[in-house]
Amino acid sequence: MHVRILSILIIYLLCIGVVQAQECSNPPVKIANTSSYYSSIQNAYDAAVDDSTIEIQALNFIENIDANRNISVTFQGGYNCDYTESTGMSVIEGSLSVSAGFLSTGSITVSTLSPDTSITAPASGAVLSGVSYSITGTANQGTYDLQSVQVSTDGGTSWNNVTGTSIWSYLWTLPLEDYGSHIILARAIDMNNVEDATPASVNIFIDTVSPSGLTNLFPLDASIDQSVTTNIVASAATDGSAMVEYFFEVAGDIGFTTGLQQSGWQMRMASPEASSRRCIKNWH
Repeated sequence: MHVRILSILIIYLLCIGVVQAQECSNPPVKIANTSSYYSSIQNAYDAAVDDSTIEIQALNFIENIDANRNISVTFQGGYNCDYTESTGMSVIEGSLSVSAGFLSTGSITVSTLSPDTSITAPASGAVLSGVSYSITGTANQGTYDLQSVQVSTDGGTSWNNVTGTSIWSYLWTLPLEDYGSHIILARAIDMNNVEDATPASVNIFIDTVSPSGLTNLFPLDASIDQSVTTNIVASAATDGSAMVEYFFEVAGDIGFTTGLQQSGWQMRMASPEASSRRCIKNWH
């Protein structure tokens, strides 16, 4: 295929086939009829002279090639290791732009790379509570620069724009749910509107509803004159997570000084206060 360039042209060549990797002692790119070898197509093009043929092994090349010189060059792909025959296909995973000169190509296909996205927080399996949570992550460009990043908190049904691109965040107002499960997805989009083909994904839980059904049985709330060692009993609470922690407060005559205490169920606790007068203040 011969292309005469009058303005910037992005070439996309479509081909059906399988590119097989090959292990070669020679570098993957060579200028024909010379002993000049190169590690990339761009390096070979930069060193080529007018009417050069650049021979390219049947491999995948991850690079964005800019043909911007006023010369005539041929890219011939599909070569074997010793450059004796061209029977395969060379794949450029990136872009091939031509802004000057003449370019001929053979046995080459250009494949556009999509951007890549990751979620750094929350971790999969996390339980989120409170009013809001900042979802954070990173994104890397593919063939083209990043345009935006979007987040879904409902498994992809709806999407929201985030703040930032390569490093991004999204402040999520948490719904009122009793241990509800959610799939968070994140996808980057490049300047050519190519989306991340495999959005990042984490499974999390939302628990913003308090346990219910807790009732003081003994002693009653704010009871006084309790013995130094007292059995504290309450009814069991229920919660969507099936996991409930119980807290209570203990104080002497001068007020609540020990703060929240965590206990096991129906725990027998000796009060730290020296006085024989005790007050039990409510389970939580």
